[in-house]
Amino acid sequence: MKSIMNEIISCHNLQELVFEDCVNLTNDTLSFLRNSNFKSLKKFTFRNCSGKNIYSSSSHNSLATIIRNSKNVLEEVRFGRKLKWFIRKIYDVGNIIMEELIKCENLKVIECCVLVNIVEEFLEMIQSLKTLEKIIISIDCELSDNEIFWKRFANALNENRHSLNELSICIGGGITMGVSTCENELWIEMFEWFF
Repeated sequence: MKSIMNEIISCHNLQELVFEDCVNLTNDTLSFLRNSNFKSLKKFTFRNCSGKNIYSSSSHNSLATIIRNSKNVLEEVRFGRKLKWFIRKIYDVGNIIMEELIKCENLKVIECCVLVNIVEEFLEMIQSLKTLEKIIISIDCELSDNEIFWKRFANALNENRHSLNELSICIGGGITMGVSTCENELWIEMFEWFF
């Protein structure tokens, strides 16, 4: 894996980097990406991947480095979203990654799951990036009936009404069985708007 990653990071003119349905990824594998310097990277995808420690802060730093080093040309970032809440594992985007996405002035497409711990950064990104054309998200079950979040989200979207032409939202809900939890997901609602 080391030689493959070295080959990948040596492609300075790479325009699209996709990690999709990868299994057995490790934090060490992702750490090679810190040495990347993709000058032409327009699309970055990291979906449906699994492995040891890929959700650690070190892995977040590695993925954030790709975004940071490509912020002037990056147009599309996809981390996946939850469509089958009880089966599919998505990458939980950390604050450090969202902070780097906010700096991508040419970003047109974002796909991710909005979790409670990244709400502030997510809303700031939606408000500040005037180039966003497509937002594809799933909403964490803890936010699904949070009226304040939805009002703030609507206000943030209003900031991008001129460039935004597609919005897709997936909201999952759960059963509580007497305890407030989101582990037992039962239903999904999907909404798509084309402007």
